[in-house]
Amino acid sequence: MICAFDECGKQFDPHRHNQKYCCSECCKGATNKRTKEKYLETKMRLQGVSRKCGSKTCDTILSRYTDSKICNRCLAEEDSKERERLRRMFGAI
Repeated sequence: MICAFDECGKQFDPHRHNQKYCCSECCKGATNKRTKEKYLETKMRLQGVSRKCGSKTCDTILSRYTDSKICNRCLAEEDSKERERLRRMFGAI
């Protein structure tokens, strides 16, 4: 198996079924990298850096106060599609 930390990439034999990193240093490095990316993303959002909706078909500019990466209209569309999928699934029972 290959270590999940991008900067490592070593081959290793996992000792547990869910082990992703070859050592604790790689685990710490990956965790620190994710934490830093999330911090910088939040900081930029709160400073007002322009962001667009993450949906493929929408170009809505998101507010700095919106935590989500997609706009409310796209979120509502996704929810309605999921509800319809569940209705069809349970209707077949």
